[in-house]
Amino acid sequence: MEPAKIEVTVIIPCYNLGAYVKEAVESALAQRCPAVEVLVIDDGSRDAATVRVLDELAARRPIRLIRTPNRGVAAARNQGLQEARGEFVCFLDADDRLEPDALATLAAALRSSPEAVLAYPSGYRFGAYRSDHWYPKFNRLRLLTICTIPVPALIRRRLIGPARFRTTARGFEYEDWDFFIQLTAARAAVHVPQVLYGYRERGGSRVDDGLAHHDEVIEDLWRFNGEAFAPAGLLAAKRRWAPAVAIETADEAGHADWRRTLEQQPWLDACLIGDETVVREAKYLLLCRAGAPADGDRLRRCLSIWETGENDALLPDGWEMRRHLALQDSPDAVGGLAAAWAEADLEDWAELDEQLWRLTLPAWTETRLPADLHELAGAPARWRRVRQRLARAGIRRFALFGAGKHPAYLLRRGWLDPRPDLIFDDHSPRAELGGIPVVRPTPENLGRVEAIVVCTDAYERVLYRRAMAAGAGKMPVLRIYT
Repeated sequence: MEPAKIEVTVIIPCYNLGAYVKEAVESALAQRCPAVEVLVIDDGSRDAATVRVLDELAARRPIRLIRTPNRGVAAARNQGLQEARGEFVCFLDADDRLEPDALATLAAALRSSPEAVLAYPSGYRFGAYRSDHWYPKFNRLRLLTICTIPVPALIRRRLIGPARFRTTARGFEYEDWDFFIQLTAARAAVHVPQVLYGYRERGGSRVDDGLAHHDEVIEDLWRFNGEAFAPAGLLAAKRRWAPAVAIETADEAGHADWRRTLEQQPWLDACLIGDETVVREAKYLLLCRAGAPADGDRLRRCLSIWETGENDALLPDGWEMRRHLALQDSPDAVGGLAAAWAEADLEDWAELDEQLWRLTLPAWTETRLPADLHELAGAPARWRRVRQRLARAGIRRFALFGAGKHPAYLLRRGWLDPRPDLIFDDHSPRAELGGIPVVRPTPENLGRVEAIVVCTDAYERVLYRRAMAAGAGKMPVLRIYT
């Protein structure tokens, strides 16, 4: 009699996590998915309690326990890949958990997309606090900028090929990001919007420790994936995944920034706006070259909805945006369509940026467009603009929002001068970052500053709006993307 076909292999690397691994294993065994194989790779645990828990699980539950010398999580996951027998594989960290429908839902998504290499869900954080964490639809260009695929993705094993988790002598905390870049080099991924896994938030974890040398780790990522991050590789990614819309900031220094941006997208056959009056008066320019007439019509309708006020449900501050939005039909504009804001607030701009991502043709802000997608090198220039705005407004006390890797990087490089008085973060286990207190954005703490600087992505904007809803009233928000 032939053995039953294994549909999914769940690979759980474990090192001294006896307090959590049983919950991870039970969540894998409780899947509403037939023929699940659970592999636990004990990466040389030295903790007697962990060894005992793993022995008990192996004796009482239908799992395969494989013990190896301590070589790190990358090697443990690779060992699991070597041992896996399922049609699909899923990596689950020993302190995380799957929802009961996770594997069945992801497997159905992969079967509906036979060319995709993996399917990934959204998730939630649990432990010290609980909050949903939403991942965006797959976009290879975005993946080269920030890891947009969580570890417990479901991967089609026959398409993995030579891709493996890699490491360095000092350790490599982004081995999962690197792995997903390898996997999606020639194939796309499928996003399943349901919340299907839990990520345990605990201070002092390996990920938290890895922020200490984030810049060196990013350099490793570029080196490992030299072809993807080379100019030709980035250009190829842009041609497939890049927007047909470019959003550009006009500043006091002139037009060098947006001219440079357009010049770096030669396939758009872009030309500059000819009306210098528009350029001088507008703080923000939206330049569009449609990939097809339908794309141009879609963008025009989108902007017209904001103009006529039909989008109030999506844009709480839409009236202010409409007051400053001007659509222009001009043969000199890229693709014949441009939009300019004369006096729009950065808050309004954030809303437009967020909504444009929902179009069939996505949009990137100026700071994501240059050939070097990791814009950390450009942060000092952008910070100077923020500093000028703070000075012009007479703002002396301000907070930085978010205590993650980007603020840590900027503070380590000494780029944030003047330094913020506080760092707001709802969930960070840190008490300070670079000597600056990390506090929750309570109404009391919000009252201690006059402005907030947000320096990461849309997730931080969501947190910012929650902070505003806490009762602090209207407050200037300035943004720098890193």
